[in-house]
Amino acid sequence: MSLLIHGLGTSNPPDAITLADSIAVAKKLADPKIAHWVEEIYSGTGVKRRFMVHGNAVVRDIIDDTQHTTSPFLLHPDRPRGPTTAQRMQMYGEIAPKLAIEAADKAVDLAGFPASTITHLVTVTCTGFVSPGVEFALMKHLNLRPTVERVNVGFMGCHGAINGLRVCHAIAAADPHARILMVCVELCSLHYYYGADPGQLIANALFADGAAAIVATGSAYEPEHRFGRVRGTGSCLIPGSEKEMGWTIGDHGFEMVLTKKVPRLIAQHVKPFLTEFLAGFGLTIDDVGSWGVHPGGPKVLTSVEGGLELPLGSCGVSAEVLANFGNMSSPTVLFISGTASIVGHASMHVGDVRAQTQESLLNIETLRLLAQEQAQADFAADELIYTLYLRRAEDLDVVREVFELRVGPQSRAAAQAVYLQADVCRAELLVEIEAHGFAPARSTA
Repeated sequence: MSLLIHGLGTSNPPDAITLADSIAVAKKLADPKIAHWVEEIYSGTGVKRRFMVHGNAVVRDIIDDTQHTTSPFLLHPDRPRGPTTAQRMQMYGEIAPKLAIEAADKAVDLAGFPASTITHLVTVTCTGFVSPGVEFALMKHLNLRPTVERVNVGFMGCHGAINGLRVCHAIAAADPHARILMVCVELCSLHYYYGADPGQLIANALFADGAAAIVATGSAYEPEHRFGRVRGTGSCLIPGSEKEMGWTIGDHGFEMVLTKKVPRLIAQHVKPFLTEFLAGFGLTIDDVGSWGVHPGGPKVLTSVEGGLELPLGSCGVSAEVLANFGNMSSPTVLFISGTASIVGHASMHVGDVRAQTQESLLNIETLRLLAQEQAQADFAADELIYTLYLRRAEDLDVVREVFELRVGPQSRAAAQAVYLQADVCRAELLVEIEAHGFAPARSTA
């Protein structure tokens, strides 16, 4: 029995914080004894920008030693360790529901189901506690039925979304007609650490804020699903790992334990676990066409690639999400799934076109080689999409998805250019293709 995903939505706070500003803030707030490590730590995370609830105004206050925002996160002699946990939880209660609602609205809209027909609500979070909480805000905003059955997956960290999907899968198996809304929301930046502990400084450099939601059903709605399916979930506890990662509640925020052994443990144990897990579905590691791996950090991604003996760059979608959004804890895997679905959706269109024509231009590997020849090593969905729509410019669905799901600044800009010019240039482009047999892989607009 599969869980069918009909809609997926994501959201972030309004302001993206650049790597340069993140480093500048860290140097201000970190213990002076370790300030010289900051730039090296932050530059090694693979994170180029992150979205945080503090926003650029607070960032400027910290960097410039001003007090325009009166944020409790500003340096103050009376709070050398930053805000209390109570202050951080107050902010969580105010902001987390809004972010969750934004992601849920997108997922519900894409699914095409009236919110009033949702039967189950699953929420996932590990960065805050409040009751009435996120699920209450979602019920009120979406006008869900008061009899909606609710489950909260709490304090399970970065793999919380997988546990949430496991709950959804079980609900769908029990009731094929169930319509399930799952929302993951995390405000990791509320737990920014003021001090000298290396593990927590790495957490400061990696983590960010975001929310993601799906609308899913059981098999009764098989013909309608758009975003793929969940056939099963698995879990594996690595022996002796309990001291290598942790998430505890302190007086000044939640505190992360993160040691250097984590990537090595993953590399050692991931292949035996996945080999056995996939065998239960009659599959092998070689049968997997693409990989979505939670980017705990760049070393986690390379450890998975190494442990599974995958080609370098097999976790490229995960690395792109890490670079543009940071590690958002539980929502991150759904951001990755949304990005991967764009490429998958485009690939399905390629299959349709190739069935109608013998043009090798629409072969994905050909496009990849074109991109490499143009020194564009970071092959992204927009190359494929732009070339594809030179042949089928009347269909703009994939372009819209790339633009709306914010795959990254370069991909987004290219996709928007295609979206704006496709209607105007359709006839000219088709003539050009017929005359020359191919077209450039990227828009020049």
